[in-house]
Amino acid sequence: MAEVFHTFNLALALAVEAATDDLYALARRAAADPRHDYREVLAPVAEALAHITAGRPQASVELLTGLGEEVARLGGVRVEREIVQDTLARALTDIGEHTRAADLLHHRVSSRDHHVYEDQLLA
Repeated sequence: MAEVFHTFNLALALAVEAATDDLYALARRAAADPRHDYREVLAPVAEALAHITAGRPQASVELLTGLGEEVARLGGVRVEREIVQDTLARALTDIGEHTRAADLLHHRVSSRDHHVYEDQLLA
């Protein structure tokens, strides 16, 4: 049986390919899964990625805004999970919520230890 983290990585690969229909199918399967992490965390993330690839950023914002710390249930390392925040920031930017996107990213880089390369990017 696949782990939620592996399926999350599949969703990311599908997003890179802009495989919108496949992302929606993955989201439906995850939503029907009896495991909490699939149903309550992976399903909205996969659906939000599908909305991004379909050009519906508002729907993506609505799905991702409420996840908060639940994203940690996807597993992996922090940097991988931050892709969800990056997706939310992009969707916020796409709908004209630039201040909200900047606040989200600022909070992330100012409230945790980060890598040297991030300091270089912020300079």
